Amino acid sequence: TNDELEKLISYPVIGHIIHSQKGVTNVVLNYPRSVITETFRRVRSRLEYMTSETEAPIISVSSSLPGEGKTFCALNLAAIFAYSGKKTALIGFDMRKPELNKILKMENEEGLSQYYINKVALDDIIHDSGQDHLSIIPSGAVPPNPAELITSSKTDQLFSELTSRFDVIVLDTPPMSVVA
Repeated sequence: TNDELEKLISYPVIGHIIHSQKGVTNVVLNYPRSVITETFRRVRSRLEYMTSETEAPIISVSSSLPGEGKTFCALNLAAIFAYSGKKTALIGFDMRKPELNKILKMENEEGLSQYYINKVALDDIIHDSGQDHLSIIPSGAVPPNPAELITSSKTDQLFSELTSRFDVIVLDTPPMSVVA
């Protein structure tokens, strides 16, 4: 039940318990007074301090191995920035195994891969998250060559456009020890 889940979230255990609960991905939105949400507030405060000189910081969230909770952290970090009123974009930059697409039920949405091959415009892949100030850009269909797409000049164009539209950009990236 929601009461039991709220009690569970209130314990000072961060990450893996909620990470594995079905249906609760955006803890910040669903449980704004939980210990986990407060932890994301502290992380946000520290990141704001560290990036205070940057007009629209791009924050990359990764992990060493798959399954360590990076997508959960990226989503909730983006949500806590949005919760504070900052116009935030969360980008599914893991185009090999797009977990963000799955947890947000955006598997069939156009996204980055279609943008990179010029099938869609940027405006076509920016989706409303259902939370104020938070937009989602899913990774799109799994391409055969994600590393080549990401290293193209189109990435510079993407970030140039996004930094002019958003206050904060959060990237859900692939695990570092598995892929290039």
